[in-house]
Amino acid sequence: MNAEIVDKAAAAARAALERVASRFNRPISRPFRSAAVVRRPDESHPDLE
Repeated sequence: MNAEIVDKAAAAARAALERVASRFNRPISRPFRSAAVVRRPDESHPDLE
């Protein structure tokens, strides 16, 4: 049962990461901007938590 939970969590995390990557990496052409979002999401975007 734990293995099934881990598999589902890993699949959900992978899907979420792909969604975030497709949302941020394509429209933002400047890499330092996406790096800033990854490093300090609370300072760059206070409404996203």
